[in-house]
Amino acid sequence: MIERTAATTDDYGEAGPPSDMLKHLAYAEAAVVLLERLMLLLIEQRIVTMSQMVDAVEDAIATKRQMVVEGEHPHISLLASGLLSSMGNSLAASRGTHTVPDPEGKRGA
Repeated sequence: MIERTAATTDDYGEAGPPSDMLKHLAYAEAAVVLLERLMLLLIEQRIVTMSQMVDAVEDAIATKRQMVVEGEHPHISLLASGLLSSMGNSLAASRGTHTVPDPEGKRGA
């Protein structure tokens, strides 16, 4: 059963139900957390290998980079490529065998 969000106070101190933007951000965050867990589950169950999963994340990063080049939502695509890189590195660190390159080549700078 999905629990409905009760009245809250948003980031701006407004009382009432959450704004559409906050709902979308909450859905996005929930989706990412679920996706990360499912990725690990697929690896743990030996349905895919770590290498295959890292390759899939690298493909997604390449797609988002291409979207930046093509001007397709460039700001969002750039942020998404960075988030995918972080997700890939988190995934790889959980097994300690692979790293996913930073889309800007500036990790730790």
